[in-house]
Amino acid sequence: MKKLVLSIMVFCIGTMLFSQEKFTCPNGHFKATFPSKVEAKIDKSTQDGNAITLRNYLGQESSNIIYMVSVSEFPENHFGDMKNDKTKILDNAAEGFFGSLKIKQENRKEIKSGKIKGLEFSTNDNGYYLTYRVYVTPEKLFQVAVLGVEELPNKKKKDKFFKSFKILN
Repeated sequence: MKKLVLSIMVFCIGTMLFSQEKFTCPNGHFKATFPSKVEAKIDKSTQDGNAITLRNYLGQESSNIIYMVSVSEFPENHFGDMKNDKTKILDNAAEGFFGSLKIKQENRKEIKSGKIKGLEFSTNDNGYYLTYRVYVTPEKLFQVAVLGVEELPNKKKKDKFFKSFKILN
């Protein structure tokens, strides 16, 4: 009986530690492997008379660690000629994200998701452990983050999440 109880406990703990969800956005915008079941929230708003849709997808490693992909959909040519402004768009998005949390941007580096260039920031500030990536396409802004509040995210899970993230369209 002891062995049975121990086996069940090991199975349950292993399932909790290694459970994950391979997720493809219902609109086909991206795919990623989250550490848990994904919850979606969709908000619609207008900016300068243009419709904007914000789709947030969240998974949790624990009650204090969130994995997030946020896709902002803008009208065609919203960003204009991105060749000259792409870095500015990415930096402004990061500034808004970090500003909303009231934490400082640190460790900025250029990255890619396939052929799409982006930026990554990581910080440990005021009890927040954050790795944040941002990408822009002509009509979409992708924000990908792992945020720990008073708890350090599991490095293997975080790395797997970022490595699995792919922009599809």
